[in-house]
Amino acid sequence: MHADSVASAIHRLENPPISVPRTMIQALNIICIQSQTYTKNKRVRRNMKLVEITDIDPQTRNIRTNDIFSWDSMTDEFQLVGESKALNDIMTIRAWTPQDLKDELRHRHKVLDFLARNNITDYYAISTIIFEYSINPQKVLKKLKIIE
Repeated sequence: MHADSVASAIHRLENPPISVPRTMIQALNIICIQSQTYTKNKRVRRNMKLVEITDIDPQTRNIRTNDIFSWDSMTDEFQLVGESKALNDIMTIRAWTPQDLKDELRHRHKVLDFLARNNITDYYAISTIIFEYSINPQKVLKKLKIIE
């Protein structure tokens, strides 16, 4: 949807014609705010920030959000600006250490980088790799020559 901020996105979701109840918005995990901007004298589209929906305040009924990443226009890079509740929940569910999580994120980054570098854009090809990774990550990492 088109929205310039998290508050604007939530407002659009809660009002006609969409009219999503506030309690259902809590089911969203992450909102990504994108914008056309400039970097290094070029017009580009960038993710400006990634924000988690954490819960609803029981007193005020306001949606609580947590900024996780923000784009830095000077470096043209995404900067970690907060701690992710979703990633902490994943670590707990999977009984991972912070290093386990860091390794997993690094592997996933390398798989996505492989897809981008090899111009793999076909939906079926991408979904097959992601599905295979979810079943046997080590096999996919070896197949793509990311690890030995």
